[in-house]
This record gives sequence, C-alpha cells and structure tokens, in this order.
Amino acid sequence: MSDMPSGRGRFNSNTAAPDLGGWECFDPEVLKGIFANKDMNKEPRQLPPDKLQHVLDFAEFIRTTEIETVMGSNAHGESAAAFAKSFMCFGDNNIMVIPALFEGNALGTDSVERAKDVHAVTTRILSLVTEAYAYLFSSEAWTADKCGGCGKPYGKEGMQCECGASMMPSQNPYRKEVLMVNCAIAGGDNYIWMHHIVRDDEGTVIEINLDEEKSGNMGKGMEGRLGSPWVLYPWMAPHIIVNTPVFADRLGFPLKDGMREMAEMVERICPPDYEIMRIQPGTLDDFEKREWQKGWEWN
Repeated sequence: MSDMPSGRGRFNSNTAAPDLGGWECFDPEVLKGIFANKDMNKEPRQLPPDKLQHVLDFAEFIRTTEIETVMGSNAHGESAAAFAKSFMCFGDNNIMVIPALFEGNALGTDSVERAKDVHAVTTRILSLVTEAYAYLFSSEAWTADKCGGCGKPYGKEGMQCECGASMMPSQNPYRKEVLMVNCAIAGGDNYIWMHHIVRDDEGTVIEINLDEEKSGNMGKGMEGRLGSPWVLYPWMAPHIIVNTPVFADRLGFPLKDGMREMAEMVERICPPDYEIMRIQPGTLDDFEKREWQKGWEWN
C-alpha cells in the first residue's frame, strides 16, 4: 500500500526541477541544458472541453470500478485488490495501460520502495515519448492529518510539524486508509477523488466514503513520485534520459532528435559509483496500448 503524498525513495530529493542544485554528482549547468532541450516542464495546455470531459468520464469509470473491486475485500497492503493501476492518455484516441511495477515487487529489486522509484521514472518517460496529455492513477493508500509525534493537525506545510517529528503516513498512529484516484492533465489541472475506507473487526471493507473536502480539481500537478508525471525531481533526470531510448524503441514510438546522444552523454559524465536504473526492455512487454472504446472493457 502506498503512502500519499509520496516522494521518498532511494534517490529522493524534494527539490523540484528545473532547480537542479541538489544533484551532487552532476554539473547542474549541463543538466539544466538537458532539461531545457527536452521540454519536460511544459506550459499549461488547455484541452478542448469535449476531450477534457472524455478524460474525466474515463476517470469516473476507473473510480466506480475500483470502488466495486475494493468493497467487501479483506486484502491489505501490497495484496490489496486495487493496489495500483495507471493509465496514460495520448494521441487522438489512445491509452497506455501501465502495470503496477511495484505491486508485489514485480521487478525483483532490492525493495518495494526501489521498485516504486522505477515506476515513477517509468511514468515520466511514458509522458515524454507518447506526448501524453493526461495520466490516471488509482491506489489504496495511507494518509494522515495529524503529526504522529504530538498529535497536532498538519498545516499548509504538509507533513512537517514544529515539534520536529517526521514520519510517513504508513507509520503514523493517526493514519487513515483511503482509496485515491488521481487524474493529472499535462502541465495543467489535477483532479483527485479521495475515499475513506471503513473495515469491520475482521478487516473486511464495509464502507467507502468520498471525502468531498479533499476531492475535486486541485488546480496543479500532484506532487510526489507517484503523483503527476509532469512534476519532476532532480534525482529522476539521469534515469529518465538513459532509459528513454529503451522505451521508444521497445514500444514503437519515435525518439526525439538528440535524445540518444543525450543518453550517451549522461552515461559518459555519470560517476563510476552512481547507480543508474536499468529498465530492461522485456519489462515493457506487459505495457498495452488500447483505443478508448476498447480500453473501457477489461477484467
């Protein structure tokens, strides 16, 4: 089960691009140039009203389907029925169904947290190679409104409390279990539906209640590695650049001019002791392109 919001990981940095100053092992000026050339931080785009409504209708389909799946379940944590599902919307009428790479640690990495980092990098690469305009993500997650150390409600600063205590929601004694559906528009608005999960004494889900105060159009991209793929963090950049040619080649998308050369350059300037994520081509075979109409029919 995920922590929301999330942003922690082996290569974590809370400094969002294009400020790359915290990237100790690379020359920030070189990397700023790479980011500028790849146009990863785009200006907000306005989708035509009918296309935006189509995306929101698809999000509502995902939301209702997940509620039906979770209701009555007694699964917890990484075995939860709706642990994670992701969809990238691109082209005229297409979606990319993204498997949950961190579900049950499917990649066989050294930790589930590491696998979540891979999943986060994957969504950023897909948003780039497909030139996607929307991204949907659903997951059961932990959230917390109070500090786990002193019990004081969190303020606008998020999970930072003046008492100095800091812990992920999954470790917080005031944690709450939720079903979250996130719909992010490239460079633009972010829609969230947050549902509180209620279980009986035996752990079976008996209620799923929409939290209206924490649902709706949040106005900007959801932060955290499992949030909007258009919210970037400096630690991601070398992994995105090196693996983008692998994705484009394997999934059949054209590679932007100069991208392969950029990947080779990052390989050259990368210090010997810096571990680049290597996403194997075979991992991408479970990714599936579908048309919208057919994409609404799956098990």
